[in-house]
Amino acid sequence: MRVLYLEDDALDAHLVRIELGKRAPEIHLDIVSTLAEALARLERFHSDNADSPMRTAATQPIASANTELNRYDLVLTDLNLPDGSGKTLLAQIRSSRLPLPVVVLTGSGSEELLLALLRAGADDYVIKGGSYLETLPLVLRAALDKFHSETFWRAAALKVIFVDPHTHDVDLTKRELVALAPHLNIEFLQTAEQVFDRFSIGGSRPDIDVLLLDYRLPGASATDILKELCRTRT
Repeated sequence: MRVLYLEDDALDAHLVRIELGKRAPEIHLDIVSTLAEALARLERFHSDNADSPMRTAATQPIASANTELNRYDLVLTDLNLPDGSGKTLLAQIRSSRLPLPVVVLTGSGSEELLLALLRAGADDYVIKGGSYLETLPLVLRAALDKFHSETFWRAAALKVIFVDPHTHDVDLTKRELVALAPHLNIEFLQTAEQVFDRFSIGGSRPDIDVLLLDYRLPGASATDILKELCRTRT
């Protein structure tokens, strides 16, 4: 397993390398210390696509004679970095649809943060402290296995219709999802009538993966909408 490891603390990076060398010598680390370096490595990883969405002005492709050196099986990233956040790297990977599982290292075990990471598309997280170095190989292997088992739904962005009549809630949800889940393709509606219109376009089933409903909507409840859709769409 070849892992791109983003860690700005040299001691932490050294300890991870030493422990993995002892416990999981089949795991090879490519260590970088800044977000910019990690994005550059992933640009080379994605260099087969000339229009790579990973490419930015600060991340131009760099030619390599040995393309195998540019290929990774997994990304392991620290959360707090000198030039950004591991969440930015995670968002870039998911929005670019790179076929890479991502495990996040964090010093905080707050439930809010961990849920935010999972919602943003992280495959797993590891809290620094205690015996985390001992369990890290197991976490990396499990994340890789889980990612490959979910290849089907990762092949395309998840298409979601979110229905909520409250403008403030919609605006808040938009901001949160753009920041935390850029891989989701979300269409926002506000009324039951709009839902029925959306599902009747062309007389065929719309290309939607998830319908997310506020319970009380103008014209009908979520239960009413679901009953009607089940009656007319099945």
